[in-house]
Amino acid sequence: MGSNPTVSALGGGAVTRREKGSGSITEMGGDKYRLRCFIGNDPVTSRPRYASTTLKARNITAARKALVAFVVEHEGQVLNSTATVKVVLGEYVKSLETKRRAYRTIDEANRISESVINPVLGHIPVGDLEGRHIDQLIRNHGHLKPATVRRYIAVLSAALGFAMQQGWIDRNPMVRASLPEQEQKSLLMPTQAELVTVIQSVPAGMYQTALTLAVFTAARRGELCGLRWSDIDGEALWIRRSIYRYEGDSIAKSTKGNRERRVMLSEQAKQALYLWALECMQVAEAAGITMADDPYILSKWPDSSQPVNPDTLTDVVSKAARAHGWAHIHLHSFRHYGATQMLAQGMNARDAAEILGHADGGTLLLNTYAHPTTERQKAAGAILGNLLTLPETQNAPDH
Repeated sequence: MGSNPTVSALGGGAVTRREKGSGSITEMGGDKYRLRCFIGNDPVTSRPRYASTTLKARNITAARKALVAFVVEHEGQVLNSTATVKVVLGEYVKSLETKRRAYRTIDEANRISESVINPVLGHIPVGDLEGRHIDQLIRNHGHLKPATVRRYIAVLSAALGFAMQQGWIDRNPMVRASLPEQEQKSLLMPTQAELVTVIQSVPAGMYQTALTLAVFTAARRGELCGLRWSDIDGEALWIRRSIYRYEGDSIAKSTKGNRERRVMLSEQAKQALYLWALECMQVAEAAGITMADDPYILSKWPDSSQPVNPDTLTDVVSKAARAHGWAHIHLHSFRHYGATQMLAQGMNARDAAEILGHADGGTLLLNTYAHPTTERQKAAGAILGNLLTLPETQNAPDH
C-alpha cells in the first residue's frame, strides 16, 4: 500500500487514491466512506470492473483498514459479465461458425436469437439473467407447440452453456426455468407389405434403389443422399457424410454426431446396388460422358457428380404413400421400420444404436423404437404364462 496518498475533490467528497490495485476511499461526509476497488476486466467486453460499498468508520485510518479487507475479499472473484444476452448470443453464433457447423444450424441459431430471444431478453446483462426471465420468454410463446418452444430454448441454453465454458458466468439460470413438457407422440409403424408397396410405387431406378437402401441400412435421408460408390467396402457400406440443402445448394457435412459407421450389406442390398450401378454406367455411356471421379450412388445427373436432393426423396415417398391413403408413412418411416425390426428380431439395443448412428448406447432407440409388435407381445405372453401354474379353473357358479 502507498505511503503518500493524494487527495482530490470528487462529487463533493475527498478521494484518497492508493496504488493501482489497492482501491480508493471517498469521504462522503460525517463518518461515511465509500470504498472502491478494481476486480478485473469484463470477460466479454474487456472493460475494467469495480466493486464498491459504503460504510461507517470512526476516521480515515479505520476506513483504510476496511479497504484492505475489502480488496482481499474481492481478490480472485469470478466475474459475471455485464455483457447483455444479445452480445452472448452473438458470440455463441460466432463459435458455431468457428467450429464449422452446418450453415443451416448457424442460420437457425441466428434467426431464433434475433427474432425470438433478443426482443425479450436481449437487453438483460447475462450475469443478471434469472429463471423467471426465461419463464417469461416461454410464456410469450405459449400459443406455439411445445416442441417449437423447446427448440427456441435449446438455442438459449446452448449459448448460456457456452458462456459458462468461457467463464463469463458462474451459474446457468436455465436450471431454474420451467420448460414446457415434451410432446409424447406414438409412432405408427408401417407394415412390411406397406413399405414394399411404396417401393414399387415410386419410379424405378434411383428412387427404388434409395428406398431399398433405406430399409437395409436404416440410414437417415441425408446420409442416404451422401453415399458414394467408394463407400462400398466389400460386404459393407460406410456411412461417412450427410447432405443438406442451403440456399438452393446441396452441401455435404459429417454425419450427426460425427459418427462414421459401417453397415453390412444383405444379398438383396448388394443385388440392388449392382443393378443400379449397371444402369448408371449405361446412362453415362449413352450420353457420351464419363462418370465423376467419386460419384454419388443416388444421383439424377448422368455422371453422378451431384447427389439427389433430400427434399426430392421425401416428396416422392410422401406422394406414393398418399396415393394409397397412408398418411402415416414418410421417408423416415423406413428408418423407423428398420430400427423396430432390429429390436423385434432380438438384436441388443447397443448394437442396433451403433448401426443407426446413435451415440447414447441405445437409450433413445429403446424410448423411441421399442414398439410392442404383435410377435413380441405373443412372446411376452408366453413367458408370463409360464411363470405360475394355477389349479384348473371351475365353472363359475350362476348368480
